[in-house]
Amino acid sequence: MFVLDTWRQGTHCAPTISGVNPLSLNLQEDAKIHHLLTTITVALPVGDKLIGGPIIVNADPGQYPFDIIPNATNMWDLVTTNSPKLDFETTPRYTLQLLVKDEKDSSASQTIIINILDVNEPPVFLGPLGEKDVEVYIAENTAVNTPIYKVAAKDPDENDALTVEDTNALFIVGTVKVFITNVNDNTPVLSCIFKNRIKGKETDFGETSDTGQTAIIDLDEEIAVGTVIATCIAADADDMGDITYQLEPASNYFAVDKNTGSVMILSQMDRDSYRFQSVQTFTVKACDKNKMCADIPVRATILPINDNAPFCYPSVYRTTVPELLLRDTVVAVLICKDSDTPYDALTYVPQSGPLGPGMIFKQKTGADNVIQVGLKDLDYEDADVAAVGHTYQMTIAASDSTYTATATVFVEITPVNDFSPIFEKNPYIFDVLESTASKQKIGRVIATDDDYPVNAVTYKIISGDIQIIKLFWIDPKEGTIELITQSDYESVRQYDLTVEAIDSDPNQPKTAVTRVIINILEENDEKPVCIPLSYKASIPDNIAVGTNVNSFRLNCQDKDSLDNEMRFEIVSEPNEEKLEVVTEVTKYDTVFNGQAVDPVTGRWYEYNSKTGARKWKEANELQEANMNIETEKAEPTKPQSPKKLNDFKK
Repeated sequence: MFVLDTWRQGTHCAPTISGVNPLSLNLQEDAKIHHLLTTITVALPVGDKLIGGPIIVNADPGQYPFDIIPNATNMWDLVTTNSPKLDFETTPRYTLQLLVKDEKDSSASQTIIINILDVNEPPVFLGPLGEKDVEVYIAENTAVNTPIYKVAAKDPDENDALTVEDTNALFIVGTVKVFITNVNDNTPVLSCIFKNRIKGKETDFGETSDTGQTAIIDLDEEIAVGTVIATCIAADADDMGDITYQLEPASNYFAVDKNTGSVMILSQMDRDSYRFQSVQTFTVKACDKNKMCADIPVRATILPINDNAPFCYPSVYRTTVPELLLRDTVVAVLICKDSDTPYDALTYVPQSGPLGPGMIFKQKTGADNVIQVGLKDLDYEDADVAAVGHTYQMTIAASDSTYTATATVFVEITPVNDFSPIFEKNPYIFDVLESTASKQKIGRVIATDDDYPVNAVTYKIISGDIQIIKLFWIDPKEGTIELITQSDYESVRQYDLTVEAIDSDPNQPKTAVTRVIINILEENDEKPVCIPLSYKASIPDNIAVGTNVNSFRLNCQDKDSLDNEMRFEIVSEPNEEKLEVVTEVTKYDTVFNGQAVDPVTGRWYEYNSKTGARKWKEANELQEANMNIETEKAEPTKPQSPKKLNDFKK
């Protein structure tokens, strides 16, 4: 019941490797590489995946000639490799432990024992005969049964006995050459067939040592090493077979096979190398062991071939020149050479770019490696020059008729700051209402520059923004002037800014300035300020009409208006006593920038001086002051002189 509950709760099952564990396998020591020993199959629960495949985690010995390669899904092959070599006598057994893991970190392992089976291997010679054929020289008339060479051999297999003749067993064959020497009393005669090799064609001629003539041959340079240029044979009446061939003096470029008499190229002959001698001399000699020799003198003339491609140094030419680049101006002198000796004549042919007759660039007459401005003067501001990014690229091929090298020429035209920026106006005049909010655009200045890139100018305000907190900001790219903070007509009514335009020259920029006059237009945006804002007084109940209340006078100021443009009225009478207010108003024809105040209603309006049309503005700004007046019973007194009483509302 516990096992069932555990299974239902999702207990994870580990992967398994099919087959017995441990698995024992047999393998012959002469098995081929990639020989299949076994196929490893891994079983997994449904939905599980392996991390990689089986790996060998433990092996005895640590170095083993086996590998695991994929076969199919969840199947792998165990195969042989080439290192280390299988050898029963050295390692008769390998033990491998395989490990697999799934994504849930469950694992399975299997041990494989591989037994190496012994295979009967052929014996091997020891000593010189194990490496090559052995030559043994004996004098003629040597006594019978005289030992002339002792053969030594061994068998890699243990306990195998060696016999000289056993055709049914594994065997090895060695060659021992026995030469019989005799008395040498004749001088050999040398005959050679020499080969001329000119431009890949071969012609033969013969020469012998008994004529006393020098063999004269012509050979192209850089003939392949090992090429035979003469075949020599020496005849000796003694027929002793002891003739050897040699060159005198020893040559750096020629050699002769001492046994066959073949004269061949020893090292590459390059006429272009430093201090190479184009005429090489040597003597072919054939000698017996008693130094009785025959010889033929040889003079070889080494002919040049076109074996080197030209090269240009440098291969890339970069020319940066300021405008104006005049016609026929030299922009590049190509330096290309050929390493062949003697030098091959080079021709220069345009391959790409605006180079050629009637084009932007040309080759100088009589010196086609010299590149000049061709069609017209090149101006940085020219539209055609600007269209290619002010940079031209040309490729020229330098050829020796067989090989070709290329050189690339880049010509970059740089601007010269010819022109200063020019403003469209001087001055600019903008009007701004003092109630205009910050960040509002109030105007734009524009300056043009005929240098390329066209009109790449920046702007800045250099003077005139006189406030401690700056009022204006100019977009350095667009020239648009904006308000940073709200203006105040009563503080400053006009600003005279100086704006500077700077062109894009990073080294010696040119500038221009213009005036920007900004008029701040007045609006009724300020309340009157009155002193005092509150006043309390006591008066007798029998005070005479027109008496000034305790000499009270209300003082008011308004930044938007003159003092005589304000009107006063009592807006509340908590007591029923009537107080008369004397009002001072402006004349009806008082005008400020097309605005006026109605003396009856106190409302502001805009008017047209030609038509007389009116447009009422928003309600006036008001300032209230409180005045509390109490009455008290008074003794009869002599009446005072009347005085004006002012309580106000604007």
